[in-house]
Amino acid sequence: MAKPKLSSKTPDTDDTNALIPAHDMLVEHFNSREHSNRHIAIVEYGVADVKLFEGGGQQATVVTRHIELVTSDHAEAAEKLFTKLYQERTNNKTRPAPETPDTPLEDLELDDSVE
Repeated sequence: MAKPKLSSKTPDTDDTNALIPAHDMLVEHFNSREHSNRHIAIVEYGVADVKLFEGGGQQATVVTRHIELVTSDHAEAAEKLFTKLYQERTNNKTRPAPETPDTPLEDLELDDSVE
């Protein structure tokens, strides 16, 4: 299976890239080591290009169009939705995490509601 190429270009304005105004907070969190290095964002993306290879193979280049960071007010709902989507896509009850190889999810109460 071909793997899409992810463009490193991100939106240049804080209207469509919440990482820009959050940059100082991201640096602070990294330097303090008090917070998890896991962050959730909602990303809007598009396909910028499809490269054709000899033999008929194709590879899509995905570009980020808009990034919104999930704030603490919505963190629990976003984590539940993220986990639910991962479980539905992979049929796995655990997902990789930066701190440990797997994060157990069996005891996490999930529901279908998103606020």
